[in-house]
Amino acid sequence: MTPPPALPERGRTIVGLLGVLAIVGVALSLAPSSSIGQAATIDQPTGDAEAIVETDPVFETGDAADDPAIWYNETDPAQSVVVGNDKKGSLEVYDLAGHRIQRIADGFYGNVDIRRGFTTGTGPVDLVVTWHFGIQVYAISSTTRLLSNITDTSTGSIAVPTGGEGLCLYRSPVDGSTYVFVNSRSGHVAQYQLTDADNDGKIEGTLRRDWVIGSETEGCVADDELGWFYISEEGVGIWKYSAEPGAPSSVDARTLVDTTVARGGHILPDAEGLTIVYQPGGTGYLMASSQAASDVANSIIVYQRQDANAFVRNVKVITGSMTDGCGRTDGIDALAIDMGPSFPHGMFVCQDNANTQPSAGNQNFKLVPLERLVGLVSELTPTTTTTTTTLPVDTTTTLPVDTTTTLPGDTTTSTTTTTTTTTTTPPTTAPPTTAPPPTTTTTPPPTSAISFVGGATANASATAHTVTMPASVRAGDSLLLLLATNNLATVSAPTGVTGWSQVAALASGSARSVVWQKVAVAADAGKVVRVALSASTKANLAVVVHRGTSLTAPVAAFARVAAPSGTVHSTPVVAVPQAGTWAVSYWTHRDSTTTSLIPPGGVQVRSNSTQTGASRITAMVADSGAAVTTSSYGGLVASGAATTWNSHVWTVILAPA
Repeated sequence: MTPPPALPERGRTIVGLLGVLAIVGVALSLAPSSSIGQAATIDQPTGDAEAIVETDPVFETGDAADDPAIWYNETDPAQSVVVGNDKKGSLEVYDLAGHRIQRIADGFYGNVDIRRGFTTGTGPVDLVVTWHFGIQVYAISSTTRLLSNITDTSTGSIAVPTGGEGLCLYRSPVDGSTYVFVNSRSGHVAQYQLTDADNDGKIEGTLRRDWVIGSETEGCVADDELGWFYISEEGVGIWKYSAEPGAPSSVDARTLVDTTVARGGHILPDAEGLTIVYQPGGTGYLMASSQAASDVANSIIVYQRQDANAFVRNVKVITGSMTDGCGRTDGIDALAIDMGPSFPHGMFVCQDNANTQPSAGNQNFKLVPLERLVGLVSELTPTTTTTTTTLPVDTTTTLPVDTTTTLPGDTTTSTTTTTTTTTTTPPTTAPPTTAPPPTTTTTPPPTSAISFVGGATANASATAHTVTMPASVRAGDSLLLLLATNNLATVSAPTGVTGWSQVAALASGSARSVVWQKVAVAADAGKVVRVALSASTKANLAVVVHRGTSLTAPVAAFARVAAPSGTVHSTPVVAVPQAGTWAVSYWTHRDSTTTSLIPPGGVQVRSNSTQTGASRITAMVADSGAAVTTSSYGGLVASGAATTWNSHVWTVILAPA
């Protein structure tokens, strides 16, 4: 599964910039006949699909090519790659023209999966994980696009006593941890957590749970936003479990998504590859390859991603003018993001059992424009007559609660709330010099300029912190929720206003900071958002609202750092990914005397406040107040009245619509 730019990667598909981040409800103007509230109501393509690219054949003959995964190149999407396995001898990397750019030949390789932006002690890396005599972890270079083994064992693989072949990754929306599921043909499944515990830039794995599905399994995929784990029991159907490591895995804790035709379902055995197409508001698709015994009967089955995974349609990848199709397909993957001129709406990849055209050869992988298989929100464009449709909002999962000791000196309680509202009306477009014919009515496109709408801040010493959304919030606005605490109490996901996705968190010393994002729905205006903690904590909770931001993933890039003790603190520098972005800066620190921070020049302060007493948290939120015109942003220094400690500083880049 392959999430796009920052997080959300095998078969993980999303419209927008920031993959690993949950995408929530938003009102869009669509043609009256269109709706994006349920995936099944989006206009689906009709008929079967044709590929436009095929990869070089694998070196081994027979049943060799197996499972692909897509790596998205954020700097140049057209330079993205497909990583695939040759079960009989190698792990291979292909460019989007299908040419092999790397082959690691070392015997049997099982399934492969990808996640971007994994944090190690030497910096973030994009992980390519495969089964090779255990769990084997590679880093992919953003410049060369080549793989290098970073598994922290003497053998180069993490030993798994259950055996394996099937494999998929999961990044938890609860705490951001990364896990790998491995499964053997006997139906045994194991879930390992991937970490860099010794901060050496190499990856270890720790077993968190294991169980038996039943009979033969291989294909699997995990939903990084909704927290589900799907696995194919080949002769039975597709099972759905909670992906969290502490969740039950007994037979009464799972759901049968679909079963074989003989049992009344849609799957012509075997049930094989699985992938997820992420769309806004928790919608999208679960896709499965139905590996029938005949090429003619082979199909890709499409289900809704949300709710009970209702059946959407059945589609084949057939022989076309440029390549043959995918027959008896094993592994599949998909990514719904602009990947350059050949795949402007995203890409679907499938393994082909019999490579016959344009020239016959060993097995390979076929690359298909994604919109040929499923209807995408990105395909829906405004017309001159529009209807506003609001996406449903997902239920937010609450983090597990740890027992945390409150720091001494936290007996003072005070609460202050500050609300700032500034509504900016974007400038209107100048009228054309020549008026259109009187029979033509045209709705001008909205401006993409970002503006600050409003914000609110609350400071308290409590186990639950609340802040009220500005009444000026409209559907489509971006919401950033920023929390800074003076101890390491466990932080639960926000409630009251649902649909948040965590951008990132930072813990150091005896302080924690967390930033969430979401796209507003109309009902969010004036609501109270609540963040609960596992112990009484002094904290600053702020929300800032901007308009004209991306309707799918407002946060385009970010960085955060724990600053050393002192009176001045500098924000981290972030590369600006595109024109028209705004930047939000967040400074937090802990001391016993400061009442506010002195801002740097050139920013617009949106919040600047603290509590009272010892071990207080002082925090300031500011934004650029205009589009960022430089290639990077950060290095902004704020200062306090006294030496502070446990300082956290953030830079968040907002993408324009």
